[in-house]
Amino acid sequence: MNSVFSGALSTRRTVLGIAILLANLPGVGYADSVFDLGQVDVSSDNIATSTDPSATVVDATTLRDRNQINLAQALQDVPGVTLSSGGQRNEDQVYIRGFDSTQTTLNIDGVPVYVPYDGNIDLSRFLTADLSQVVVSKGLSSLMYGPNNMGGSINLVTKRPSQPLSGRVDAGFSAGKDGVFSRHEGVQLASRPNDLFYVQGGVERSSSGNYPLSAAYQATPAQPTGERLNAYSKITNCNLRLGFTPNATDEYTVSYYGTSGNKGSPPYTGKVGATRYWQWPEWNKNGLYYLGKTAVAGGLLKTRLYYDAFDNKLSSFDNASYTTQNKPYAFNSQYADHSTGGGLEWDRGFGAHDIKLMAQAKYDVHRERNLADGAQRYDSSWLQFKSHIFSIGGEDRIALGDATHLTLGYRYDRSQITQAQEYANKAETTVRDMKVAGASGSNNLQAVLTHNAFGQTFHIGVAHKTHFPTIKDIFSYRLGASIPNPALGAEAANTVDAGVKGRIFGGANYSATLFTSRITDAIEMVALTPTLGQNQNVGNAKNSGLELTFSTALGSSFAITSNYTYLARTLGTGGLVATGTPRHSGFVDLSWFPLAKWTFDAELRGYSARQTATNGLQPTAGYATLAVRARYDVAKNWTLRAGVDNLTDRAYQVTEGFPSMGRTVYGDVEARF
Repeated sequence: MNSVFSGALSTRRTVLGIAILLANLPGVGYADSVFDLGQVDVSSDNIATSTDPSATVVDATTLRDRNQINLAQALQDVPGVTLSSGGQRNEDQVYIRGFDSTQTTLNIDGVPVYVPYDGNIDLSRFLTADLSQVVVSKGLSSLMYGPNNMGGSINLVTKRPSQPLSGRVDAGFSAGKDGVFSRHEGVQLASRPNDLFYVQGGVERSSSGNYPLSAAYQATPAQPTGERLNAYSKITNCNLRLGFTPNATDEYTVSYYGTSGNKGSPPYTGKVGATRYWQWPEWNKNGLYYLGKTAVAGGLLKTRLYYDAFDNKLSSFDNASYTTQNKPYAFNSQYADHSTGGGLEWDRGFGAHDIKLMAQAKYDVHRERNLADGAQRYDSSWLQFKSHIFSIGGEDRIALGDATHLTLGYRYDRSQITQAQEYANKAETTVRDMKVAGASGSNNLQAVLTHNAFGQTFHIGVAHKTHFPTIKDIFSYRLGASIPNPALGAEAANTVDAGVKGRIFGGANYSATLFTSRITDAIEMVALTPTLGQNQNVGNAKNSGLELTFSTALGSSFAITSNYTYLARTLGTGGLVATGTPRHSGFVDLSWFPLAKWTFDAELRGYSARQTATNGLQPTAGYATLAVRARYDVAKNWTLRAGVDNLTDRAYQVTEGFPSMGRTVYGDVEARF
C-alpha cells in the first residue's frame, strides 16, 4: 500500500472517528438555520415570495438524502432546469428554461460569483455541505438580484448558527466494478455563545479518479472500455463567517468562501469533433464579502460588499499520455480574474405597500496569458480586460386585498468595457489596446399578480429583462475563427409566466406553470466568410414550455414526488437548432418508510433526445436512469446512507462524444451535534 493511499485512509478513519464521537455528545441535536441576510427573494420559512411564485427551493436535508455532494447534482431534479455535463471543458452547467449559464447568474448569499470573462462557471466545483438551501428563480426572478439575470438566478444560501455549539461531520465514498474511485469528507462547526456574536466555518473535500463506464459502452480509439480516462477531479471548499448582532434588528457579518483544486478533461470519443487532451492543474476561486442590515428611517437597510477572485491554468497536450506539447494547438494558458462590487437595498412598508430600493456596482478585471510549453520557451505578456456595470431600481409589493398582491419592479443597468488588449505580434511580447465602445444602458421591468382562491394560489407575470455580452462575446478571436465586435449590445427577453399551485385530493401538493420567453437582439455568430464569423445582435429566439410538479403521501408508509418539464426552443437563424436541452424531462421518486429509523427510495429520471451542435450533426439519444437509496438513523444525531446510481448500468451521453458514468454504489456517514 503506497504512502498516498495510506495517508488518505488515515484521514478518513480520523473523520469517521470524530463523527462517531460527536454523534454521542449530549445536546439538543443539530438543525440547519437559514442565513436570512443571504436571501434575496425568499422568506425565512423557505417559501418563495410573490415576486417569483415559480421559484424552487432545495433544502439541506434533500441535498444530503439524495447524495447531492455538489451544486450540479443539487440542480438536476429542479423542474425547468437541465443539467449540461461533459464537453471539452469538463464543466457542469445548467439551462434554466432554455437560458444558458451566461444568461443567468450564480450567487452565494446574493453575491455574484460567475466568471467575469465568459459568464460561465463549473457548478461541480461548489460543494453543498455548508448550504441551508439552494434557491432557483426563473423567468420572474427578482430584479433585486441585479444585472444579467435575463433567464433567472441561482442563489446558494448558507447557514447561520442558533446554538452555543453545533456542527456536522461526514465522510463517504463512491465505487464501481473496479473499486472505490471517489471519496468525500468534511467538517462544519458553528457557535453562538451569546446574543452578540457568532462564528462558523468548515472544510469539505471531494476527490475522484477515473469513473466507471457502462458495460454497454463501445470502445473507441480514444477511449477503451472500463474506466473513463483523464476524469480525475480534486476539490476543497472552505468557508468562514464572523457575525455581530448588537440588537434585534441589526446584524453585521464578514464571510469567506474558497474552492480550489484541479481536474482533467476526458477525451472526445465521437466522430464529428476533434480529440483534445486537456488538464487543469489549478482551478481556484476565493471570495471575501461583507453583509449587513441596519434599521434606518423606519425601514431596513441591507449593505453588501465583496471581492471575488478566479485563478486557473489550462494545459493542452498533443498526445494521450499528456506529456508533450510540440504541436501548434498545444499550449499552457493562465487566467487571473477578479471582481469588486457592492450594493445597497432599503426595504420599508408603507400601508399596503412594501417598497424595496436598490443600487449596485460591479467592477470586473480579466487577465490572461500563455505560459511556456514545448514549443514556446517563455511566458507571454499579460492581456488585460476591464469592465464595469451599475444598476439602480426598485420593487413595490402592493396588497390589493387580503388574497391579492401585485408586485411592480424596475431596474436600469449601465455597462461598459473600459479596456481590452491584444498581442501586436506573433511573438506575444508586445501588447496593444483594442478599440472599445462607449457605455450602453438597458431597462428591465416586471409585474407579477398573485391571487389566493379556493385554497389555491394563482399567478401571472410579465417581464422584460436584459443580458449584456461578456468580454469573450465581444473580443475573443476564437483561435482565429472570429473577429471582435466592440459595438455588440445587450440582448433582451420578454417573458410571460402563468400558473397555479396548492393542495388537492385532501393533501397532495401540486403546481402547474406555463411560460414563454421571446429573446430579441439575441447574440449569434454571423458568418462573414466560410472560415470567419462575428458575434452580432441579429437573433430572435423563443423558449416556451410547461412545468408540472406533484407530491403526496400514499398511506402512512409511502410518499411520491415527481415533476415534468416540456421545453420547446427555436433560434433566430434559419437552419440552426437549439442545443443542450431535451424537449421532455422529468423524474419520479417513491419513498418507503417501513420502520421509524429506515427510509428507502427509488428514483427514475428521464430525458428525451437533445443536440450538442447547432448544425444538428451531434445529437444524443434520450435515456432514463434508475437509482435506489437507503437511510438508517442509527441514533438521534447520526445517520448512515447508501445507494446505487444508474442501477441498470445504462450507457448514455449528455454531450455527444462524452459518455457518462455507469453503475456505481455509494455510502455515507453523517454525525450532527
